[in-house]
Amino acid sequence: MSWTLEYNNVERPLAEWGLGRLRRARMSQRADVVTVRHDGADMTSAPLFASESAIVLRRDGALWFRGVVTRLPVAGAPQGETQDYEFSGPWWHLENLVYQQFWQQAANPGDAHSGLHAVAKGRVVLGQADSGAALSAADQATAIVNYAIAAGAPLQLGECSLNSPMPLDEARDLSCAEALRRVLRWTPDAVTWLDYSTSPKPTLHLARRGALASRALALPDLQRLEIAPRHDLVRTSVVIKYEKTHVEDGFQWSTTETDAAPSGADGTDLKALVLTTPLRGLHASYVKQDVTAATIDSTSAAWWRDHHPALRGLAVEDITVANPARDGTLPRELVSGGVAPWMGCAAAPDVVSADISYATENESVTRRMAVRLMATDAINMTYFQLASYTPEEIAPTGLAASLLAAVGTLHYEGVAEWIAPEAADTPWLGARLEVSAGQSAWAAMHALVQEVEEHVDEGLTRIHFGPPRQLGASDWETLLKANRRREPSPSAPVRGTGKPTATAEIEHGVHHRLENTTAGPAAYKRLKLADPENPDRAIILDTGAMSRALTVQLRELEVCVDGVSKRVLALCSETYDP
Repeated sequence: MSWTLEYNNVERPLAEWGLGRLRRARMSQRADVVTVRHDGADMTSAPLFASESAIVLRRDGALWFRGVVTRLPVAGAPQGETQDYEFSGPWWHLENLVYQQFWQQAANPGDAHSGLHAVAKGRVVLGQADSGAALSAADQATAIVNYAIAAGAPLQLGECSLNSPMPLDEARDLSCAEALRRVLRWTPDAVTWLDYSTSPKPTLHLARRGALASRALALPDLQRLEIAPRHDLVRTSVVIKYEKTHVEDGFQWSTTETDAAPSGADGTDLKALVLTTPLRGLHASYVKQDVTAATIDSTSAAWWRDHHPALRGLAVEDITVANPARDGTLPRELVSGGVAPWMGCAAAPDVVSADISYATENESVTRRMAVRLMATDAINMTYFQLASYTPEEIAPTGLAASLLAAVGTLHYEGVAEWIAPEAADTPWLGARLEVSAGQSAWAAMHALVQEVEEHVDEGLTRIHFGPPRQLGASDWETLLKANRRREPSPSAPVRGTGKPTATAEIEHGVHHRLENTTAGPAAYKRLKLADPENPDRAIILDTGAMSRALTVQLRELEVCVDGVSKRVLALCSETYDP
């Protein structure tokens, strides 16, 4: 077989490059690695390939590997000098690219009514689309890979059969590879692999155990076989308890929703997988306004006595009301509280007037009186309006059943190794391994292949199979810890709205009670101030006693006191001729 390497648009056989000891390690959820050795290299010479430059390896003209140069180690010893090159597959790009999502923010933060525009952020909510809709594990993985492709990752997406729901998972500054691994926690029987034979770029596949094709090895053909059934990893049931804390107008309560597989499981059976998963609860707050309103009865003597200071010392039967009139038509007077637009009520200043007749011991009076007040159609009640609202997170449907399908079946773990004249290019990664001519259980063990080592020059192929890493090496601590650290996603509602919570436009009350209810000073014709205990002692101000049109008011006068000029304030009119 002929092996060639293409670099910088130059393709030559490996021997002409001076390279040998070709090895490839293909791994699920990690970058594939190819290594070659340049024997006899001069330690002072420049390397054959520049760091992070692209290379292509072909086997008999067929694509075998594409990647970038990631390591250039040089070694020297008395027996000679060597230079090893390490090439990494496209998953390396996922490990070195931060995954970002779009968030809506105000285009003009200084404008309360600004429009929104999308801003890419390293804060992400896995399991949520840009629109705010929930995503399945397959949809979220697709979004991550497509983001990397748009950013220049040299791959294309193939199969993505991660048929499982997932809860929202908020995080910051994840690489695309780490974001994918967080998604794959919810499908713990999934593997990833790259097909290098496709054009124009290698194809990334993500699939669960049930969707993989089976490939068999015959026990007599193997140089080495280690198999261990992992009964310790088999779970009898999965119970997910979704906890939510709700807050509504200061009142707080908690709820728990249970998703169990099989149905009816309560998590008390031995080897049950119980996951306590916090979700975001409902948060709502309200603005309140207490209103007291009284009917406007402009024909009532009692109403006028309560509203006009000149009438408050009189008995109701001594007051007569005639010819009432109003500027407005709203039925009630705002006594306390306020009226805002969100209340759906009207309010407006109003002037109520009438001809009021009353008698005192000194006179009988008839005059036009007026009262200015705030009229409204509001009633006596407490008005409510939603001020802010964040909906509760909806628990995924069927996640327990999906997890049980992954963790409720037996996994086999081990290593298989064989030697052939040259390592075959069989696509073991992305397959379920079976072993024939051995124990009967091995022929249908459906072991997940996690890593394939190919030592091309030696003809050695080594397969590592078993459960994915996120299932844990010997128990379920990894999965349990991953869920234990998970918190609800407080920012999920913000991505599409650009606001911390779904807030309503609340205006405070703009109409309030008018405290000065008279429409101006009272127009008295005669005012008498008397001592109740000695009625003969009185001060009388009577405009009828004035002989001409004058204004009597406080005025500053100059007087002489003991030969000294002084000034006093006196209640008098301006000077006039006799």
